[in-house]
Amino acid sequence: MQTLYLCEKPSQAKDVAAVLKINTSFDCRFTSSNKMSCGTISAANTEKDLTVFLNTIPKQAYLIFEACNALLSNCKTASVTIELQ
Repeated sequence: MQTLYLCEKPSQAKDVAAVLKINTSFDCRFTSSNKMSCGTISAANTEKDLTVFLNTIPKQAYLIFEACNALLSNCKTASVTIELQ
């Protein structure tokens, strides 16, 4: 199973990567017109249109939340069904 994490802001993506212990450094932007770019846009590094890819993602999904105390010793998990549009 593959997991895709979409974040509204770069700071959120960094937080998600830290929680998942992923050591990556990306400077990427996602626009409301489904275009994504990483780094400086140039002829060799163009903006990518993700519309076709996004249309393949199932429209019904689950958001899974995990809330923990500061020591991460007491966590509770809940899931919510969502519909992507």
